[in-house]
Amino acid sequence: MSLTRKPVLQHLAAAALAAAALALFSCDLFTEPPAKAAPAGDLRVEVTRDAGVSSYPGETEDNNGGAAQIKLKGFQEMVLLDIDAAPLAGRVIERATLHLRVVSPDTPLKRVGVSSLAAPFTEGTGRYAKIAGASTFRWRAYPDAPWLDGDAWGYSDLTQVMFGEGGTFWSHADATPPDAEGWQSVEVDPKILAARAAGLSEGFVLFDDTGTELVRSGAGGEHVTIDTFPNRLFYSREQNASSAPYFTVRLAGLDADARPPAPPEDLRAEVAGHPAGEATVRWEAPSWRDGRIIGFRVKVDGAPAPRHMIPAPGFGDASARQTVSMRLRGLGLKPGQATRLEVAAVDEAGRTGEAAALTFAVSAEAFAAPAGFGQAEAPQADEAAAPQILRLPGSGTATLSILDELDKVSAKGELIPRRPASYFASNHVWSASQDRIRLAAARGEFTGFQIHLAGDVPALQMRLDWAEPAAPGDGGAPRAEFARFGYIPSPAGNVPDPVIPLAPGARMNVKGSASLLCEVFVPKSAKAGVRRGTLTLSSGGADVYAAEVELTVWDFELPDALSFLPEMNCYGLPENERDYYRMAHLHRTYLNRVPYSHRGYVSDGCAPKWDAASRTFDWSAWDRRYQGYFDGTAFAGLPRGETPTEGFYLPLFENFPADIFTQHDGGPWADEAFTAQYKETFQAAAREFARHFIERGWRRTGFQFYLNNKMNYKEDGWSKASSPWLLDEPASFQDFDALRFFGELLWKGMKSLPSVAASSAGAPIRFRADISRPQWQRDALDRVLGLNVVSGGEFHRYNRMIRDRKERYGQTLYTYGGTCAPEEGAYQPVIWSLDAWSLGADGILPWQTVGTADSWKASDALALFYPKPEGAGQNFPRVSPSLRLKGYRRGQQDVEYLVLLQKKLGLPRRDVERLVRQELNLRSENLAASDEDAGTLRFDAVSAQDLWLFRRRVARLLQGGRPLEGAAANGAAR
Repeated sequence: MSLTRKPVLQHLAAAALAAAALALFSCDLFTEPPAKAAPAGDLRVEVTRDAGVSSYPGETEDNNGGAAQIKLKGFQEMVLLDIDAAPLAGRVIERATLHLRVVSPDTPLKRVGVSSLAAPFTEGTGRYAKIAGASTFRWRAYPDAPWLDGDAWGYSDLTQVMFGEGGTFWSHADATPPDAEGWQSVEVDPKILAARAAGLSEGFVLFDDTGTELVRSGAGGEHVTIDTFPNRLFYSREQNASSAPYFTVRLAGLDADARPPAPPEDLRAEVAGHPAGEATVRWEAPSWRDGRIIGFRVKVDGAPAPRHMIPAPGFGDASARQTVSMRLRGLGLKPGQATRLEVAAVDEAGRTGEAAALTFAVSAEAFAAPAGFGQAEAPQADEAAAPQILRLPGSGTATLSILDELDKVSAKGELIPRRPASYFASNHVWSASQDRIRLAAARGEFTGFQIHLAGDVPALQMRLDWAEPAAPGDGGAPRAEFARFGYIPSPAGNVPDPVIPLAPGARMNVKGSASLLCEVFVPKSAKAGVRRGTLTLSSGGADVYAAEVELTVWDFELPDALSFLPEMNCYGLPENERDYYRMAHLHRTYLNRVPYSHRGYVSDGCAPKWDAASRTFDWSAWDRRYQGYFDGTAFAGLPRGETPTEGFYLPLFENFPADIFTQHDGGPWADEAFTAQYKETFQAAAREFARHFIERGWRRTGFQFYLNNKMNYKEDGWSKASSPWLLDEPASFQDFDALRFFGELLWKGMKSLPSVAASSAGAPIRFRADISRPQWQRDALDRVLGLNVVSGGEFHRYNRMIRDRKERYGQTLYTYGGTCAPEEGAYQPVIWSLDAWSLGADGILPWQTVGTADSWKASDALALFYPKPEGAGQNFPRVSPSLRLKGYRRGQQDVEYLVLLQKKLGLPRRDVERLVRQELNLRSENLAASDEDAGTLRFDAVSAQDLWLFRRRVARLLQGGRPLEGAAANGAAR
């Protein structure tokens, strides 16, 4: 059998630090394995255990350890296996090859990934069955031993102890074609077997890295069939001995003079900012004097540390200084406990060097709500109160209620979300018995309320008049604007959602049930204190209602530059695009339009003109169109002033300016499939974009290189779509590897600029990817990804994994999903913002936000911006915000409070995050139509009053506990 192979494509990475306590070594941690006297040469090593496991819904708890045939199938099915490593102990492995006998040569193995494993596994006897004590995708030992032990870890599965996570490393290679008997072989990086022989790994994981395939046929290969995760079956050891998997290993001769590794240097601990009982320890790995370092053995207070907690070294330049970081957590250490850490390096022959030791105290920090939190209490609801009855001219009557700015009342008069009927008369905003409306806001903040009327009110007018300034030198009265709602047909009847401004003094006729919105903006020049005003409603020219408005202006201000980033993603815009950008800016969000299509075309005017000969751009027309967004002049006159847009998609993608149709050979692996010309063109374009932004001084906009396209569209024909991968929401590992390839091209292009070469902080463009399956990402994107955008459900499930990547590689983290439908209210964006920030996110992204003409005709969850409806008059606004867009603004403002609190009190962000999750019940459910749907998070346990009260309590802390509210403030600044 031929042993000729393609070279192994190595992706060996430093370990993820996420994980927790597992079974401890039964042997002495620093015992040297015995040296073997066998000469150099090839050795056959039998597989002693193999088991299939499945991540497919409904099969995650099934074991397939007793089956004669086991399967590799994309990310859905993988295989655990192990060997008797005793013959390899103490030897240097020069080459390793895995041999597998496939069941069907028509569906052979393609590229196979092989990983070390950071936790022990039990083979089991199942055939897609639940077997007590056996390993499955979900359980190390079904049904109660997780892959990561300990309550500190929450959810865990196999992904957290393989392929770059939990101190593991991996390689992949193309399998040889099946021979006459169906045997295929795969080269495996020798270090993976060396780790098993040295006791640094508990076995191996096999993975189908090719996954989904595009099968081309017809003239020019134009016809495309997508073969999604084909079954790649091979025989297990249960079939028979002649078909069982095995390795062939080439061993090097022994070097009698070889020395074990030196001790690690500069062992140190960091505890500041860590939760109680935790720490981060770092050390400098010893140089490769004699053999390569493949791992470490670590003891904590004399006991072996969990294998998945111990990072692997990097496998790059042997002469480079290498700092290794290890997070101690989930070990049950008491706050401030004195802890002894011992670290020894292990080389490729399994020799363990002398240990370095350090004694230190782990963090003693304990979480407690900040002093004074909770002093601001919500008003008591008056369940006996009744809404106001308006006496109208002509002996008519109508019922009036004042509600929260984000409440909804359907045309049938039903509150969304449902509340007791007394809410119409007494709530956190209004007291009908006192005729008093209570508002509070910081300088630079929007607040407001709704006016709900039940009955017919002809010629209704509204005004809000402010009394004299709250204090001498007050820079200006708050600005109040009124708006009506458009009502949208929905499963719950007609519901309000589009917000349509009313001109000052405008009159309107109210019939039936209708709500109006009063928005109040507090200018930066306002003084802190209580500002009083009067809301007056008139009908037919006669005043019919007046209420006192009490506005508390808090003694702090919100920044113009956003600390938390709600991105309004969209895929096209009407001709009046600037109206949409300004509307987003007004609502403390930013609009971001994907400027190209799946077919490979850039939308008209969305890219500068490329000169292929000189490899430069003509920027003139592009700059005229977009520069106002980058220098802020497009937003002049808005509350945040000329603050540039926070993010912007570049037109740089797989088919611009380089041509993927002529410079890609159709292969699945991007490294191998593109011509040198393509790579050079792409890098030149990346360099020119970066150079232009640096020269123009556009440094406050986060320019994003983002790949949105998917292979699915090639089903219409190979030439009908530009991407042969799922670049958006990658699934197969070939998709993640393609993203890595493009990210590296971007960096290579930018690094040729001196300011970027000197420091990555000088790079004006960030590589961004939208990831729906972060658990399958491995370490492929760790060092190229700047903006990691993760789908909502997996953002919660794999939050520790995602946050570890963010902290280790300095990534910005967003989470994406859907917005609630119009009939489901407007609070979901607020709660989503708080939930996401409290779990480490820096922004949120509703995946589509711009509606169409049809959005006025039926409920459209994707319409946060409503275009001018068909047949509307000349004075109708060209774009209308939804009430749900105002929910995103409310959420952004609430997170700004938290960021300000963190800075004011000097708290670690994690403490403020814990405060949020302690005070608000952020239990959520992700509503998704399919596995491919990012879903929409629904929060049912947080009320409008909960949000109001929490915001008020944070505000009191921000101004040092001073009340500045109610009559106690007496209208004066404190």
